[in-house]
Amino acid sequence: MAEHVLVIGGTGMLKDACLALAATGRVVSVVGRDPDRLEAMMMDASAAGNMLSPLQVDYTSTDEFTRAIRTAIERFGPIDTVLAWVRSWASETLPALAREVSAAGRPWRLFHVRGSASGELPAGGSLPDAVPAGGLCAYREIRLGFVREPGGSRWLTDEEICSGVLGAVESDASFVVGVLEPWEERPSA
Repeated sequence: MAEHVLVIGGTGMLKDACLALAATGRVVSVVGRDPDRLEAMMMDASAAGNMLSPLQVDYTSTDEFTRAIRTAIERFGPIDTVLAWVRSWASETLPALAREVSAAGRPWRLFHVRGSASGELPAGGSLPDAVPAGGLCAYREIRLGFVREPGGSRWLTDEEICSGVLGAVESDASFVVGVLEPWEERPSA
């Protein structure tokens, strides 16, 4: 059975990562709110001979979100890997995700994509408070930084983010895409 990957927030900057993972033969379930963006992704994947499974749901609606995860699991089997671009104010999303994915009783990996100002990387892949411990979830954090260039700095491009996210998944490690320091050299707005 192919590896089942769930991507939360996959219709924006993680779109190309979703398409690249599908191109490797993985089953990719994509959570997104916008039906037009989900449909466009499905068409891009289909044109390349790959398949993505859309889960049109707002991840901040916990009941609908957990139903969507259950549907993906029923259709494609247990989830092995999660890429999660989840805003910090959505405090119920990661715990709900962990409960649903861990219910299968199998180990799984969570790659938590976070912005540059989100604090320090956890030591040794330790779980943040939002993810219940239990031995099944291997937590990896992907921090998105910025790029320093002669004469200034800039935020990462979607292509750079995609490359970094895929690198973290393939190396099974926490990862910083770009740089985080010196903080005072980050781009303005």
